[in-house]
Amino acid sequence: MPAASHQTVLPDSNAIAQFLRAACGAQTVHVDALKLLSGGAIQQNWEISVEVAEGPHRRRHAWVLRTDAPATVASSLPRAREYAIIRFAHNAGLLAPRPMFLCKDEAVIGR
Repeated sequence: MPAASHQTVLPDSNAIAQFLRAACGAQTVHVDALKLLSGGAIQQNWEISVEVAEGPHRRRHAWVLRTDAPATVASSLPRAREYAIIRFAHNAGLLAPRPMFLCKDEAVIGR
């Protein structure tokens, strides 16, 4: 039986920038770099360098983009559910990263 392919596919930085323009309420957003972080058997974590030109998020950011990995585990949480749990924990004052945006549209980057 051939091994499953777990090829890394670089997300489209233009599609991410377009999504972030709407999410940030900004006309100009640049995604300068995407770097796959280590780990993540159930999801892929990408460090993204983002420049937001205007609006409440105006400045340079180093954000993490979490996407589903090519191989999935049936018992893993869907990204939307994971987002809701982490947001709840963060808002309750627990030590958790602050979730910024949730994109449910798989057409943006395919996952």
